[in-house]
Amino acid sequence: MWLWLFAVAAPALLAVLAFWGVTVQVMVRRLERAHRDAYLDLAARSPRLPVRMAASRELQKALGRGEPLPGSAAGDADLLRLGGRERKLRLGLVILTPLTALAFVAL
Repeated sequence: MWLWLFAVAAPALLAVLAFWGVTVQVMVRRLERAHRDAYLDLAARSPRLPVRMAASRELQKALGRGEPLPGSAAGDADLLRLGGRERKLRLGLVILTPLTALAFVAL
């Protein structure tokens, strides 16, 4: 039973992790193109990192805390939709990670 659980949970975890990463990068690129002021505002919060990495980090922090996006990005319907998807994927990661670890340890 544990082998079956691990065989299902591990690939599911990797798929959710990959899809979550792609979703965050799509959001960062949308910010970069359509809302340059919000993108630069997010990037300025972590001055020691490269610009895109800083914007990605601060975007994830803002989404995790439930903060509104800065500037003109707050009303963007596509960003709000992607933010909802990102929250669901993050919840999936929170559920799948311990499940995969438990199945791996039980093997």
